[in-house]
Amino acid sequence: MTVQAIFEAIQSATGITQEQITGKSRKKELVYARMLFVYFLNHSVLKLRIKRKNIIIGRLIGRDRNTVRHIADKAIIELKYNKVFKRQFDAVNECLKQESDSC
Repeated sequence: MTVQAIFEAIQSATGITQEQITGKSRKKELVYARMLFVYFLNHSVLKLRIKRKNIIIGRLIGRDRNTVRHIADKAIIELKYNKVFKRQFDAVNECLKQESDSC
């Protein structure tokens, strides 16, 4: 699984582009997509020390490492309590398992 595969899975599942994920907008649907990206990158691709991992992810989405840590923590909470976010998570996860454009 690559960074680009995660971006493509999120786009297939939510219709939100890489540019929107890395943009500055704070609209709820874009924030959810950003949370999904950080979550999947944290748990699937990068196997580095926490501080360094957050710096790398931050550079990918135009945020600092503390913001990335907050996004990651918030994603875990949203998975527990937010049904809409959980559905999006499941859709992205399914796309990543299939590794195809037909999600």
